[in-house]
Amino acid sequence: APDTVTCTSLLTAYARSSRSSCAAIRAVLDYMRRSAVGHNNYSVPNAIKALARSDARHVDQVALARDLFLEAVAGGLRPNDFTTSALENLMGGRDAEALLREANASPG
Repeated sequence: APDTVTCTSLLTAYARSSRSSCAAIRAVLDYMRRSAVGHNNYSVPNAIKALARSDARHVDQVALARDLFLEAVAGGLRPNDFTTSALENLMGGRDAEALLREANASPG
């Protein structure tokens, strides 16, 4: 069964793609949630970068990234600079800072 490394590899490929399918990204994230495959400081920023390059509307990209980030932090993720940078690139510095405050998470 696919594990964190496999799922992260898929998300990394989507993040490097010029245009990703939001449905494909969601499928990987949904699988990770259903299968209790943990997020890490590679999967989360790559998922956020992939969402930013996806075919979804920007408001949906931000909402999905926000939900993913909050879920990952609630699961114990301490965001690193890569995660913070991905959030800032997608939603802007102020909104990313507000999300970090909301999650009571500071970059590690």
